[in-house]
Amino acid sequence: MRVLAVSPTVPWTQEYALATSKSFFRYTPNKNCHLFWAANKCVDELSTAALLGTVADGVDRVIIDTTKEDRGCGGGWNAGLEYALANDYDEVLFFTNDTLFSEDWLVNLLSYKKEHPDVGCVSPIWHWIGFPDDIDILDFDKLLDWNDSYSSQAQQFAKEHWDDALIGLQGCFFMIPCDVFRELEKSEKDVEPMPGRFDTESYPIAYWEDADILMRLWRAGYKARVPHRSCLHHFGAKTLSDEVYHKQAGTLYLQNQMNFYKKWNILDKVGVQFMCHNSVVAFNSESEVLLPSGVHSVDCSLGDFLVNRGL
Repeated sequence: MRVLAVSPTVPWTQEYALATSKSFFRYTPNKNCHLFWAANKCVDELSTAALLGTVADGVDRVIIDTTKEDRGCGGGWNAGLEYALANDYDEVLFFTNDTLFSEDWLVNLLSYKKEHPDVGCVSPIWHWIGFPDDIDILDFDKLLDWNDSYSSQAQQFAKEHWDDALIGLQGCFFMIPCDVFRELEKSEKDVEPMPGRFDTESYPIAYWEDADILMRLWRAGYKARVPHRSCLHHFGAKTLSDEVYHKQAGTLYLQNQMNFYKKWNILDKVGVQFMCHNSVVAFNSESEVLLPSGVHSVDCSLGDFLVNRGL
């Protein structure tokens, strides 16, 4: 089983990309799982490639695709997807560059997919807590020890409170087989602007391209699940933390949201954060587990929309 883990990255989040890369190599001993960085907006492409390769435990497992252009999130994912399809990978993991991998993440996700062949997309749960001030993002040992602790707590909480798997996908971390994209490329030829790829025409830069691919999986007859066998940490809001990006973020979100609603004829006011919002385990400053808000009653959510249609 060959797996390609693909993430876009930008210069102002390189410290997070380095931490992500370090966690990948610590927790991914499988030599058939490779890391693909789609490095966008690179002023100095050679320096970017050198920096991203500094924490690679085995350079042969890292592919760095640099460009001075801004392909956005979906465009970066598409670059990795094209590489995976051309180089005989079986699965593609799409993630963002501000996540931390955890122990046995790949084994657990693959085992769930093997047991549930009708599942076309699988994601882990993720835990959230404000990043502690006493840890340097580049102090990798301390950072990953901290991540281990909260990942274990989050998985235990999920096991006690949730079903084996929730419906939906995590926009920051989800895995889909290459053969599914090959099938979508054929079946979507007359209905999608970018068949079998993330739709960067309808969803430029970032936001809602993940929700769109989920709907397309459902339309093709696949299920999407979030088993609590694996867990990760998502820092959140780092890719769009640049001053220029940050000013555009709200407009981008609303623009892409409206494109999504129109395309899928969803008239209710729903939010992508509710797709799997209850797969997030949150902690307060005292490290106590908080019941995630998505577990409580939500008047109308995209998750409800999908459940009612059999996803």
